[in-house]
Amino acid sequence: LGIWLKSAGKVPAATASAAAAGWGGDRVALVTDGDRAGAVIDTRWDSPADAAEFAAAAQTTLDAVGGRHALIAIGGTDRVTVFVATDDATITALASALGLAG
Repeated sequence: LGIWLKSAGKVPAATASAAAAGWGGDRVALVTDGDRAGAVIDTRWDSPADAAEFAAAAQTTLDAVGGRHALIAIGGTDRVTVFVATDDATITALASALGLAG
């Protein structure tokens, strides 16, 4: 994750390393349906503070990369979920599958 933050998002190396340091695990899924595609990284962190630090750096990276993306970080929890897809409907479907659509 630190490499992704640094290379894709141009997050400074020290910031990327610090943001990735509290990583507690993740699950990654890549899905396709015809011309639609999406990727989701559902991460867990050692603490809510570590999750917030990663979320801030990940948002910087997503904004730098562009395209359709979303980030869900529920304050006070250790979970941050990152979505990248060809369209917003795919992001919504992925979020719904993870119980994150509201």
